[in-house]
Amino acid sequence: MLSGTRRLVIAFFALAIWTALTVSVSLWQAGPNTPLGTLVQARFVLGPPVAATFLLLLIHFNGWWHDIGLNAARPARSIWVLWLPALYIVALTIIGLLITPPTPMVIAIVAINTAIVGFSEELAFRGVFWGAVRRLIPFWPGFLLVSAMFGSVHMLNGFLTGDWAGALAQSINAAASGAAYLAFRIRNRSIVPMMVIHWLWDFAVFLVGAGSDPVPGATVDPLKSVMYSSVLVGPILLWGLFLIRNERVRAGWRDDVLAGA
Repeated sequence: MLSGTRRLVIAFFALAIWTALTVSVSLWQAGPNTPLGTLVQARFVLGPPVAATFLLLLIHFNGWWHDIGLNAARPARSIWVLWLPALYIVALTIIGLLITPPTPMVIAIVAINTAIVGFSEELAFRGVFWGAVRRLIPFWPGFLLVSAMFGSVHMLNGFLTGDWAGALAQSINAAASGAAYLAFRIRNRSIVPMMVIHWLWDFAVFLVGAGSDPVPGATVDPLKSVMYSSVLVGPILLWGLFLIRNERVRAGWRDDVLAGA
């Protein structure tokens, strides 16, 4: 069995390779100055599945299957803590379908792409990375590190879109949503429910703008983007932090390490 320090080092390198694969393959496929909406709507994106395959091989050869959260929620009734993000997802999906209804083909492409992104990102951060961090770092510093890393990698979308201000806004929003996702993952003691929520959240968000044509070269006002997103992400983050407010709940952060050990 790997020591905590060695496993954390491997996880850091794995995260760097995962990030490089995700960004470089997507950049090769779409080229620079491509809006994320265009990439997700127009074709099947190759970067996330390539990066996810790398992680699955890493997990397999290191024997990490039993302790990264690839199990059902425990207890099963804990799935109900996801009622708030589920409510937002339903509302956003209805808005996307009513205001700017996309074609069935666009809906299918967006659904597949966001499903793979959700799987890949949860496997990377709330699976492999959190699985290593929690072995060596105290709870709250580890929690903040994983959330900050999840946010920071979204800055690299600037290489793809050419909109660094928008990438900064996305990075801030991703750090907040990543903290909420990690709180839910701890409460559920599983990354599987979060893979589904992450997928449906991204699907609903992209669906809202999928009926309109993305504008190449368009930029995002980072302040407005963060303000608008805070209305969505803020309550979900607060709910997630509320769920892990006491030590008894936080003690479950190691449960899936012991399961199957």
